[in-house]
Amino acid sequence: MRMEGENRTIVRCGLELLPHTDFVGIHALLKEAGLQGKEITSVQIGFVLAPRINAAGRMGAADVAADLLETKDPALAESLALELCALNRQRQEVEQDICADADARIGAMDPDQRHALVLGSDQWHQGVVGIVASRLSEKYAAPSFMMHLKDGIGKGSCRSYGGFNLYEALEHCADLLEGYGGHELAAGFTILEENIPQLRTRLNRYVRSATKGQPCVTSLDIDAVVGNPSALTLDELDQLSQLEPYGSGNPRPVFALLGAMVEGAQLVGQGKHLKLRLSKGLHRFDGIFFSVSPEAAALQIGDRVDVAFHLQANVFRGNTSLQMQLVDLRPSRSPSRQEAESLALLERMKAGDRLTSQERAKLQLSHQQFGTLWKTIEPTLRQGKREEAQLPLLRKLAGALGGGESFLRAAMALEVFAERKLLQMHQQGEHVTLSLVPVEGKVDLFASPYLARLQEATGTGK
Repeated sequence: MRMEGENRTIVRCGLELLPHTDFVGIHALLKEAGLQGKEITSVQIGFVLAPRINAAGRMGAADVAADLLETKDPALAESLALELCALNRQRQEVEQDICADADARIGAMDPDQRHALVLGSDQWHQGVVGIVASRLSEKYAAPSFMMHLKDGIGKGSCRSYGGFNLYEALEHCADLLEGYGGHELAAGFTILEENIPQLRTRLNRYVRSATKGQPCVTSLDIDAVVGNPSALTLDELDQLSQLEPYGSGNPRPVFALLGAMVEGAQLVGQGKHLKLRLSKGLHRFDGIFFSVSPEAAALQIGDRVDVAFHLQANVFRGNTSLQMQLVDLRPSRSPSRQEAESLALLERMKAGDRLTSQERAKLQLSHQQFGTLWKTIEPTLRQGKREEAQLPLLRKLAGALGGGESFLRAAMALEVFAERKLLQMHQQGEHVTLSLVPVEGKVDLFASPYLARLQEATGTGK
């Protein structure tokens, strides 16, 4: 149901009445989930209460949830609420195991089989494959078809991506299926295990045809980019609460902060979630990134990142603070002032502008520095052409180089490598593409006109 018109009014009234309900089981669940005495929002329903109730059915114990909602015995309600929360933790663990297994299988797939992700296992829990299908569809930008296999039969759940019509796809493969149903965004089906390879082939062909062979690209809609970090306050969060309740047709606002610095990162929640400390100028923010590890986020202290997030209040020991609930992050594509100045200086040097002695000194590299950067980048280029966003690439190289002016000198080195025809470099927008050029013998980097110009101006030799 879309959260619009009278639906929003009905849900809003229900949320206001929920803490005062006569259902003993609801009060027990609110207490066990840590929500007793707190204002209940649509976000808490979607991410705290509903998953606990749904977990019972997913884990084959739907009677636990039903009994909780029916009981009038406070002691029994407390026991059932505790059991529901335990089932939800079990569901999370099973989900993580299936995701890891599916990721490994997808990584080993031929690219032609990744237009539609068709996967099955007799080790996968039937009640959880639908959730995993949703995660895979978002992660790989492709419709996912996940199956629990038993006694030669596959029972599958599938999730769409990018508006792809699942029901029409299943209809196209109806002769391979024992049964199917659902709608364009989510569906289920039953299939003989022997027909799965043919289903995989046909679905991939169907998706390629529907998308005209173009791979789907993951994208995230941002409602607003935060230009002034001082605007992020608890008062502003309170104003945003007027948009509640959120849901289909009225999604929770997503904001972006560009060029934030990572000051701290640690695992919390028994190592399942990543807590971040971010800064932008004089402003500092706490962030939480659920179900993400530092390795998956590829983060290091000092990295500059662009973050997409929801705003939320974090209550700890009676104190309320502002917190970012991260939706996604990426290496920042927004240059810092120093980075922008370095790139501008490099462009002036390439254009032959007159530089001060201090500027020329910043641009000069030693034999050792060139060697360090070449050893860093050359092995990856042996594997083929490399396309990356320019700023994250230069930051990685600067980190390998270290020392003063490392960002500027990393950029300068790439220009010299390209001019000396050790590699080809093509820049388009914010991305740069690098590829190796086969060479014979040694190449004199200091014969580059760029470096020769700097050396002549300073009166130095090689």
